[in-house]
Amino acid sequence: MERGSRPPAGVGNPLNRSGPLDPSKEQYGEFTAAELFCPRCGTAVPVREKLLLILPDGELYEYLCVHCGASLGDKTTKGKENIRIVIS
Repeated sequence: MERGSRPPAGVGNPLNRSGPLDPSKEQYGEFTAAELFCPRCGTAVPVREKLLLILPDGELYEYLCVHCGASLGDKTTKGKENIRIVIS
């Protein structure tokens, strides 16, 4: 192979993607933030994840600054199974 030339697709190329991506396959799991920008502190800070609500289709979490307690965002996770909540 000549200097400066690239190998053909599929030969030693770790980024080779043969065929289209299947949108039905989940490519990533759920992400959890480790740090977010806090406007009060003026920098990226570690966050705590606080459960706010248990919904029929998942759970709602809030991200809080560990230093000042400011709300920095939220996320909703999808339930993996049907959960029955019984209130008596």
